[in-house]
Amino acid sequence: MTIFLKVDVDSFCSACYIQSKYLHSFFIWRICKMVVEYSEKALDILTAARDLFAEKGFTSSTTKEIAKKAGVNEVTIFRYFKTKENLFEAVFENFYFRPDYSHFENIEEGNLNIFLLEAGHFFHSIFLKNINLLLIGLRESSIMETKTIIDKFLNEMVIRMEDYVIKTKSCTKAEAEIFCITFISSVFGILFNLYVFKTFKTGATFDECLEMLVTKYE
Repeated sequence: MTIFLKVDVDSFCSACYIQSKYLHSFFIWRICKMVVEYSEKALDILTAARDLFAEKGFTSSTTKEIAKKAGVNEVTIFRYFKTKENLFEAVFENFYFRPDYSHFENIEEGNLNIFLLEAGHFFHSIFLKNINLLLIGLRESSIMETKTIIDKFLNEMVIRMEDYVIKTKSCTKAEAEIFCITFISSVFGILFNLYVFKTFKTGATFDECLEMLVTKYE
């Protein structure tokens, strides 16, 4: 039973002589569907693993415990995911980096203040929802491609924000890229300080910090 499918889309489409932009997009959509679809049993395993990894950490969580929590045989976990490391990576990708971008993508052009506030709240919600999983992933980066997954997410955010910034600020792509990178870095700096490191003691809430930050980027 195959769970993961890695495909070089461009090579696949070229080999099949798929030149149409519409058909190319269709094949990308179908391949993405194949990658992210899981059976009900596999989703039960992922959910159980997510909860245990968040509660006990990667090293202290055993596949036997995960199987018991998911209501499956331990062998079933290895049939689906092969290794514990693969299981954790699947948990990380399935629950952390499948965000819904729609709530700030349709903001009217020219309103950079609202756009940045929405982007900041978007990062905040993802961070809070997955903070334990994220920290475990960073600690276990030596045994899996967590950093690559995080990098892909952040780079995707830069790309998604660039067009809006270019149109609103009438700047070059290079300038927009720097703008987005520094803004995203600043937001995550606030998040890590407020919820993880707590290096700088402050009575300010995230919303207050974000509003102050946005005024510097208008």
